[in-house]
Amino acid sequence: MSSRPYEIEAVRRLLLPADHDDAAAREAAWRSLHAARPRRTATPAHWSRRLRIGVPLALAAAAAGVAGPLVVTGGHGGGGLSTLSAQPAAAAVLERAAEQLRDDRPLGPGEVRVVRVDMRQLVVQEDAAGHARGFVLPRAWEDRVDREGRWSWSAHPDGAPVFASDAARAAYEAAFGPYEPVSPKPAVMDATRSAEDPNPDLLGLSSNDVLALPADPGQLRARLEALRGAQPADGPNDIATMAIRLLVMGPTPPALRAALAEVLAQLPGVRVAGEEVVGSELATTLDLPDHDGWRTQVVIGARDGRLLATRTVLTEPDPQIPGSHAGMVLDLQVYSTAIVRSFAAPVAFDPAAVAGPMPPDAR
Repeated sequence: MSSRPYEIEAVRRLLLPADHDDAAAREAAWRSLHAARPRRTATPAHWSRRLRIGVPLALAAAAAGVAGPLVVTGGHGGGGLSTLSAQPAAAAVLERAAEQLRDDRPLGPGEVRVVRVDMRQLVVQEDAAGHARGFVLPRAWEDRVDREGRWSWSAHPDGAPVFASDAARAAYEAAFGPYEPVSPKPAVMDATRSAEDPNPDLLGLSSNDVLALPADPGQLRARLEALRGAQPADGPNDIATMAIRLLVMGPTPPALRAALAEVLAQLPGVRVAGEEVVGSELATTLDLPDHDGWRTQVVIGARDGRLLATRTVLTEPDPQIPGSHAGMVLDLQVYSTAIVRSFAAPVAFDPAAVAGPMPPDAR
């Protein structure tokens, strides 16, 4: 049999005929499978408390030597406003990033910001003999926004699954058959939307709502706290995740990006994990507060304070993920940005190489 590790209901909606009047349902399914919500691969029950819809079945593999995870869309935590802050070294990194982000220039007339997300997602299933078989799946999508807040979203076809070796591929295919991507896969889901249209990747806010958020860190955090109660059950409900979601999205202006970095600097439990090189750029890696068995890790560029990448990592073995262990990287997202002169302008991105999840080898 072939392996299609995605939630059945999401796939059902994706396979609707192109002329079906439930196009919105099909779009929602694709966005759920691609956009910033999905962060973790696990059983359907496991996913229900961590993210939206559409997820690979069971995730597990070795991530030896890689220390941590990524942006996370569902997750628990947050709590009320606190006078505590990040550990001093982490707070200093975020405060420096805030100053750098504040100096970034806003979009000019006719300019469109393109934010591309390249994701590597670990997909693992347990075969009849109890061995973890799987691969890393490359995925990518783009958001575009102009100065007036008009926006669009597009998904790229999934890349070919990456196995640890030819033997690992053979073992997987012997157990489950060749991996088959969900089909059909549209190249573009959205036409250009107005600044008043809610964007599910922006906490359900419109571009105008984002532009109206306060740039004062205290007021902004209070606003995010208020928004927590308005998020759907499968949306982010912790301040760190909400801040990151806004930090990487196109409509967020420089002053607001700076304020978001300052909000993160005020969160308890944020700590420096170390340094790494992203492409040719030195970056600092921060661990965000732990959640229920996992944490988000963010990679901040030293040159301009941008969020370069995020990872999701397990902080303890997960009984629903075969072979899991603390330190296992579940997924990676790398962010690339460009400024173009129209929504249709092509952009050739060359995503930086960043340490991410490792597929299981044959055994």
